[in-house]
Amino acid sequence: ERQGNYLKMTGGGPKGVKVTKESVTAAKAEYQMTATAAGKPTSGTATLVKEGDAWKIADEAWATSVGGQ
Repeated sequence: ERQGNYLKMTGGGPKGVKVTKESVTAAKAEYQMTATAAGKPTSGTATLVKEGDAWKIADEAWATSVGGQ
């Protein structure tokens, strides 16, 4: 559910987001992801924190490879 909610919250970002690793506790969820941005492969991380009954994005970062690496 958290993963699906995260993908809904980030609708304008990279396309084809796939979660490759996740770590979840009662108050925090961390994801490692792959996707495509501007036609290039990219990887990213996201951290969600629980505030009351809702999960909120605390941090998100994406990095594309330089020179095809």
